[in-house]
Amino acid sequence: MKLNEIVLRDLFSHAPTRGNFRFVFLVENEALEDKILQAGYMAVGISDEPQKEVFLKIIEECQFSWMKDFCFIPSSKFGFLGEVKKQLEGLGYTVLSDGWKIFKDKESRFLLNPEELKEALQDYVARIAPSLDGAGETLIMIPMSEVEEKMIDWLVLEYIPRGQITVLAGDGGSGKTSAWCEIAASISSGKPCFLVKDIIPAEFAEETPRKVIFFSAEDSIETVIRPRLRKAGARLENILSIDIADERFEKVRFNSPFVESLIAEYRPALVIFDPIQAFIPPEIKMSERNAMRNCLRPLIGYGEKYGCTFLIVVHTNKQSGLWGRKRIADSADIWDIARSVMLAGETKEKNIRYISHEKCNYGMTGKTVLFSNETGRVEFKGYTDKKDKDFVTETNYAVRNAPQREEAKEFILDFLRDGEKKVSELNEMAKAVGYGDKTIERAKSELKKEKKIDIYSLGNARGETRKMWFIKAV
Repeated sequence: MKLNEIVLRDLFSHAPTRGNFRFVFLVENEALEDKILQAGYMAVGISDEPQKEVFLKIIEECQFSWMKDFCFIPSSKFGFLGEVKKQLEGLGYTVLSDGWKIFKDKESRFLLNPEELKEALQDYVARIAPSLDGAGETLIMIPMSEVEEKMIDWLVLEYIPRGQITVLAGDGGSGKTSAWCEIAASISSGKPCFLVKDIIPAEFAEETPRKVIFFSAEDSIETVIRPRLRKAGARLENILSIDIADERFEKVRFNSPFVESLIAEYRPALVIFDPIQAFIPPEIKMSERNAMRNCLRPLIGYGEKYGCTFLIVVHTNKQSGLWGRKRIADSADIWDIARSVMLAGETKEKNIRYISHEKCNYGMTGKTVLFSNETGRVEFKGYTDKKDKDFVTETNYAVRNAPQREEAKEFILDFLRDGEKKVSELNEMAKAVGYGDKTIERAKSELKKEKKIDIYSLGNARGETRKMWFIKAV
């Protein structure tokens, strides 16, 4: 690579200026890289796999050092750079793929002298920059004396603040899906939510029916979600989704422009993601500090811009004996960025579940709600002062979680469904969703004995002295 790692790290660790160095031209050979550098613009040549990996590594390490208005513009059709483009977009960068418009044809990129190339680049930047910056951008800021104070607004009083991120977390079978279907039904119909059944008199709780968008990666919308919404009394025409079988579902990511387009088009009051793992860009590591915070941050902007609220469903930590924040501690950013956190679980009483309000940035946490869902819909059973800690302490989780190794084996096979992975990647994801090191190692050992997986190493890969370990399904 023409630019060494030190230069690249320095470049990407500082906020770009509005001059020539705001734009980095990604090219596929050193000859064109040289020409662009001579013309006074920044360019990075990526011509093989090792160079690509070095570049992406530096970008990932430096991505949170400044605001993401940096624009990468390839100077040719992608081909080899397609993977680079995809990963950059996943990290939230703007990638313009029409860089070919700089040149008349493929060959002219090598024929232009530095002055001609400089003129062509100037024209291109002049055309592109206004569309990125916004017309009439100024440096005027708002003095607090001109800001009108407003009361905190609620989508569901005390539990779900309007325009913010709320998290609903719980173990499998704890009633999370039934709960969010009931919440969605209440918003779509204007009827009171079961969370506030005894807080607000019904005659004062009626609201205008509003739209809800949900994305479910685990339950069928035909056999599970629609029946539950119907039983909950939802106004079904107000609840919208994209089926997981739809190819567009792959575009549904927290930082995706596609999600914003849907919100802008339908203006929902509530958007639900179930579960969180399905909507995280593949290059984001949940356990990495600040990764999830930056991944989810666009939702806050959408809340401000479009007035919508977000409910994110999270699977809780599989380790026993944990409560509250620690149940989603492997992704601490999720707890921190959410303005409200609710934890669902099972009580010792048969068929009775709870939703414990564990965090609220805008006031006291609400009472813990007791409910059942035996009939296929949520039935309110009252309130209690008990919190998640109380229920976890009095329930023998060790017994209930005895088959954890079998769950871990299923997790590993599911993780390998789309191809082999580095062992380190598997271990990181397992940790992020709550599996302990011993549990995952025993699960791997059993799967290998059962000849369902194979683990192998490549010694001295790419000249490195340490071995690289890989895992694949057999």
